[in-house]
Amino acid sequence: MDLKRKIPRSQKRDAMIAVLLACCVMLAVCVGVLLSRVIGTPVVFDGNIENIKVNITEVCTRNRSIICDSNGRYSDYIELYNAGISFDLNGFALSDNAFKEVKYVFGSREFASGQYMLIFLDGTNVAFSLKGEGGENLYFLSPGGDVCASVTTIEMDSDMVMVLKDGTYEVTAKASPGYPNTEEGIASYQRSLTDVSGIFTISELITSNKSALPDREGNFSDIIEIKNISSAAASTSGWYVSDNLGNPHRYALPDITLMPGEYLLVFCDGKSSYNDSEIHASFGLSEGEVAVLSGPDGRYTSVDVERIGDNISICRTTDDDGNIVYKQMSPSPGFDNTEDGILAFTESRIDRNAAIIISELLLSTDELAYGGKVCDVIELMNISENEVSTKGWFLSDDELNPYKYSIPETILKAHECICIIADSRKTPDDGIHANFSLSQGECVYLMTPEKKQSEILSVAPAGRGKSWQYIDDAGDGSYIAQNPSLGFPNDDFGRDDYNKKVRPEGIEISEVVSVNNRYIPGPYGTYHDFIELHNNSNKELSLSGLYLSDDSDNLNLAALPDIKVAAGGYIVLILSSDGVNTPSGYEVLPFALSAQGETVYLSSGGEVIDCIAIPALEGGMSYGRAGGRDGFGYLSEATPKKENASELAERAEKPEAVLEPGVYNNTGSLSVELRGKGTVRYTLDCTEPTAASPAYKSPIIIDKTTIIRARCFEQGHLPSEVLDLSYIINENDKLEVVSLVTEPENLWNYYTGIYEKGPNAEPVFPYVGANFWQKWEKKATVAFFASDGTGFSEPCGIRIFGAYSRAAEKKSFTCFFRGQYGASELKYRLFKDSDLSVYEAFVLRNMGQDYNRARI
Repeated sequence: MDLKRKIPRSQKRDAMIAVLLACCVMLAVCVGVLLSRVIGTPVVFDGNIENIKVNITEVCTRNRSIICDSNGRYSDYIELYNAGISFDLNGFALSDNAFKEVKYVFGSREFASGQYMLIFLDGTNVAFSLKGEGGENLYFLSPGGDVCASVTTIEMDSDMVMVLKDGTYEVTAKASPGYPNTEEGIASYQRSLTDVSGIFTISELITSNKSALPDREGNFSDIIEIKNISSAAASTSGWYVSDNLGNPHRYALPDITLMPGEYLLVFCDGKSSYNDSEIHASFGLSEGEVAVLSGPDGRYTSVDVERIGDNISICRTTDDDGNIVYKQMSPSPGFDNTEDGILAFTESRIDRNAAIIISELLLSTDELAYGGKVCDVIELMNISENEVSTKGWFLSDDELNPYKYSIPETILKAHECICIIADSRKTPDDGIHANFSLSQGECVYLMTPEKKQSEILSVAPAGRGKSWQYIDDAGDGSYIAQNPSLGFPNDDFGRDDYNKKVRPEGIEISEVVSVNNRYIPGPYGTYHDFIELHNNSNKELSLSGLYLSDDSDNLNLAALPDIKVAAGGYIVLILSSDGVNTPSGYEVLPFALSAQGETVYLSSGGEVIDCIAIPALEGGMSYGRAGGRDGFGYLSEATPKKENASELAERAEKPEAVLEPGVYNNTGSLSVELRGKGTVRYTLDCTEPTAASPAYKSPIIIDKTTIIRARCFEQGHLPSEVLDLSYIINENDKLEVVSLVTEPENLWNYYTGIYEKGPNAEPVFPYVGANFWQKWEKKATVAFFASDGTGFSEPCGIRIFGAYSRAAEKKSFTCFFRGQYGASELKYRLFKDSDLSVYEAFVLRNMGQDYNRARI
C-alpha cells in the first residue's frame, strides 16, 4: 500500500500564493519602516499630508542616576528625535501595547526640527513604565494611529541605555539624553550635568580634617562646604551630596534655607544624621573619589578628591584671569575663601574670652627643675572673676590630636593657678602629669569644653633660668621671658613667692664663682671655680648621698663626700676637671664651669633638691643667694665659708660714645670712640655684649651702616645697661630713619625668631601658626633720627603687629615701653601735627599688604 499522500496541484498553488503574500506583507512592513525612517510617516495636518520623521533614539528601562525629572525622580525614559520638519505634537501618542492601545497622548506643543525630547515614564503623568528584562514594544503613534516610530526593548542593567546608532540599537553605559548618540554628544551631556543653575555649589572640601574643625562631639571628619551663590534665598530640599558620580544621591540634604552667600557644612563621617542643625552624611571621602552636589533636576557639580596635606582645603576661588578654579588653601569653612575669610575662620576657632589660659610655660631646655625633675611645666590660670571647673578642658602637644590630655577635674577660684607637669607620666594618684612632653618646635594647645582653642603657644626656649609668662596689656596680652613664678602671679611678688617655695630646707646652693681670679688661690697662683653649699637648718647634716652636676642628664656626676655641715654652716667645693694645682684643705669635684654660664644641680636619689642658673660672669664675680633672699642674684663680692654678701643693686654706669649715632652721608669712614668705667665690651653683630665679648681698646673704624652695642663691666657692680648705637652711613635716604636693634636670634632663630615661619606654620599663605603669629615679645632698642637732628633712642619690647601683613616679607612692629626695659613711657612728639607727646606704645607699620609699594 502506497502511504504517500499526493497533494493536489490546486493546494500547492494556494500555499505558494499564501507564502508570496506573506513575504509581500513583510516586505511592505520593512519598506514602510525604512520609508518612515527615511522620508517619514504620512500624517494629515489640517487637510495636508506631511511626512513625520521621528526616531526613538534612546531608551532607559532602569534609570537609577542618569537623569531625573523636574521633581527629582528617576523614572524610565525614552528619547524622541525629530529628524524632519517641525510640527505640533497635539494628538500624537505613546503605547507599550502590541495592539497599540494608547497609554499617553501629547498635548499641544511644538516638536522642532532637530530637537531631542525626553518623556519620563513615571506611571503617573505617563501611565506606563518599562521592564528591565526587555522584550516590550514601544510605539510612537500619529493622531490617526499610524506607527511613526517603534522599538523592541532589550534587557538592560541599571543605568544602561539602548541607543540608536547608524540605524541599529545597542546597549551601552554612555547615556546622552537630550544630545546626539555620539562621543561629542555624550561629552556635551556630561558637561550639562555640571551646571547646577547657579544656586548652590561646593565651595570647599576638607578631606584630611585632623584638627581644623570638629563637630559638636569633638570628632574630626571630612567636610563638604556648600554655598548659595545665587542672589536669592534658596532651599536645599531635593539636593543631594555624594562621593560617587554613579550614585549622586547617597545623602539627601535636609530642607534648610540658605540666604545669598550663606554656607552649609556637611560632616562626611558615615553617620547619616541631622541633629541640632548639624549635618552628618552617610559617607566619607577618600583620595580618588569625587565630592558631588546634585540638584532636583539631576544636574550636579563635582570636585575631585585629591591627595592633600592635613588640615588643608580644596577651595573654590578665582585665578588671576578671573576664572573659577579649585586650589589648595588654608581652611575657612563657613567663611569666604579669601585671605580675610581664612583669618576670620582661624579667629573663630579661638575663644578670646576663655576663662582659662596658659599663663606660664617652663621648658626643660631652659634647665630649671620643678618638682625634683628637669621637666616641662604648663601653668594654667583662671583669669575670670568667677570659679571655673576644668571639666572638659584638654591639653595637647599634637595639632592632629588636640584632646590628648584631659585636665583633671577641679574647681579653680578666680585667678587661681594649676601646674601640669608634661613628662609623659601617667600618675592618677596626683593627676598633674600630662601624658606628653614638649619638644622645641611643637605647640601647646589648650582646648575649651566648647571645642575651641583657648590658647596655642609655640614651644621655644625662653632662655636659661627663664620661663614664658603671660602679661596682660589691657586685653592684648604678651608672653615675656622672666624668672619663673609657677603657681603664683606673674609679677615680682609672685616670683619672690615662687623662690621661697622652691628653696630647699637643709643643704642648699649658696653661691658660685665661675670665673675665679681672686679667691682661694692654689699652688703657683692658680685659681679654680668653686661652689659653696649652706646648711640652712638648725641641725648638723651630712653631705653623704648628695650629688652636684652641671648636666641634667647625669645628675650623679660628682658624689659629695661624707662630711658633716654644722647648722647654719657653709662648705666650699673646688671645681677642677683635671684636679691639678688645687688648694689644699678643700674637697675637689671633677668638673668645671663655663664662663658663658650654665646650670648646676644639687640632687639626691635622682631628685633635684636645688639648682642655680648661672649667667655669664666677669672675673671674680659671685652669683648666689644674698643674705635674707630666697632667689639668686649677683653678689657684691664672694664670701667663701661665710654668710653671703648683699645682692648687687647698683649697675655700672652705661658707656658713652663720643660720636653721636645718626645718619651720615657723603663720608668715607667714621671713628667711634667709647668711654666708660671698668671694662667696656662691645659687639658689631647686634648680639648683646657679655663678659666674654671683646674688650674695647681703641676707636672702632666703620665705613658702612653699622650697629655697635657696648656695655661696662665693673667689679662690685652689675653689668651696665647696653648702649645701642646706630650709624647709618651713605644710605642717602631722604626720609627720616627708624632703627630697631635686637638680638638676631629674636628675629631669625627658626624656633624663637618672631620674623620666621618656624616649625608650626601652615604651608600656605598666611602661614597660620608661624612664629610671627605668636604673642612673643622681645627686648629691643628703637631709635628715631629726624631730619632736623632731633630724635630718641629707647629700650622697648617689640612684637609683630597686624593681620595678614604678618605673612608679608616686610612686617609691622608694635614697640612697647615698659619699666622692665627702661622707661615705662616714650616722651617725644612723634607727629608734628599732633599735641600728643607721651606714648606707652606705637606701631611701626609696613603699610599692610601694600608694603612693597607704599612707604611712610
